[in-house]
Amino acid sequence: MSTSRRAELYLLAITVVWGSTFVVTKDLIVENSAFFYTALRFLLAAILLFIPARARVLSATAASWKHGTVLGTLLFIGFVLQTVGLAYTTASKAAFFTGMLVPFTPIVHFAGQRLFGLAHRPLRFGNLLGVLMAAGAIALLLLRPALRRWEPAAPAGEDTVSHPAEVREEAVRA
Repeated sequence: MSTSRRAELYLLAITVVWGSTFVVTKDLIVENSAFFYTALRFLLAAILLFIPARARVLSATAASWKHGTVLGTLLFIGFVLQTVGLAYTTASKAAFFTGMLVPFTPIVHFAGQRLFGLAHRPLRFGNLLGVLMAAGAIALLLLRPALRRWEPAAPAGEDTVSHPAEVREEAVRA
């Protein structure tokens, strides 16, 4: 198997594991708080990463600890907020919105260059195309209820329920 094919398979496996964590997290926050769950995840990650990197961690400078603490705290807050948000939507929508951060990263980088006076690197066409496609996908997802108002009525006798949330609503009403 070629190196690039193996890399693609690894990327696919990582994506499957990453995507499945949203479903697992959604199930776990029913019984636990988002803060507790996220703290447990971070503690477990710290322990698992300390083992192979013990020498580097113990020899880190005070400045490294300071910067790492700030960045780690911001990351923790982001994870807690995402986990809280997961309680109010589906796992697939949460994963979709999280995945949308990837195409928007070049835009944030571009703005950061201007804001902090860093060396300027222009945006590429592919970056802009990715952002436009991601924005379009988000718009379709968010505007779906509004767009449904203009759908033609279903012929008599046909089932008009097509969304899982609508199926639950129909079941509750029955």
